Amino acid sequence: MVDIRTLRPPTKLPRGFILALVLGGLLIAFWRLTGLITDWFWFQEVGYESVFTVSLAAQLKAAALFGIPYFLFFFLNLTLANRLAPKFHLVGDGDTIDVTPDRKPLQLLILAVSLFLSLFAALAGSGQWENLMLFLNGTPFGVDDPLFGKDIGFYVFQLPLLNHLFGWFVSLNLFTLVATAVVYAIRRAVLIRPPHVFSLAPAAKRHLLILASLFFFWGVFGSW
Repeated sequence: MVDIRTLRPPTKLPRGFILALVLGGLLIAFWRLTGLITDWFWFQEVGYESVFTVSLAAQLKAAALFGIPYFLFFFLNLTLANRLAPKFHLVGDGDTIDVTPDRKPLQLLILAVSLFLSLFAALAGSGQWENLMLFLNGTPFGVDDPLFGKDIGFYVFQLPLLNHLFGWFVSLNLFTLVATAVVYAIRRAVLIRPPHVFSLAPAAKRHLLILASLFFFWGVFGSW
């Protein structure tokens, strides 16, 4: 006789965790806002408000450049993992079937964590506004380096931002890979029973392998 079990973890979001995320986001926003207000008063006092507005616009562009793709990549991968995980699986010799819980509570948690991490990514990316301006407004020096044959302007204007982009994506892909594996584990798409049993649902295996392979493709960009 087949035994059907329904896994029943908490169906509501951990309110304490969500509250901590919200308070952390508000604290970060308040800290950033106070810094901007201080800068505005200083630039206004010395009569260079235009310098402040130009730098602020550049910071917003840099924040969007790093924050929005971070959110989309992280959120969509975890959402995909939540949807691809099987609704049930066989346990042991096939006499027991585990039926996993509803996806909605976990999906809301994924959204909250994605927003929080993308806020950090945006704030960190805003610090690259000078490199972004250099990248967009760089001019060639007219002198090539003897080793790679690139114009010297590339190392001054383009390379700093490209180096940051490389490290940014490596960290993003690493966090996404780990978080995606956690989602699959919560959704019971990963079965671990030491010392000999370790299995992945086919969809989970393909998804995690694709994310892992991105490290190798991005390594080509880093070598370039």
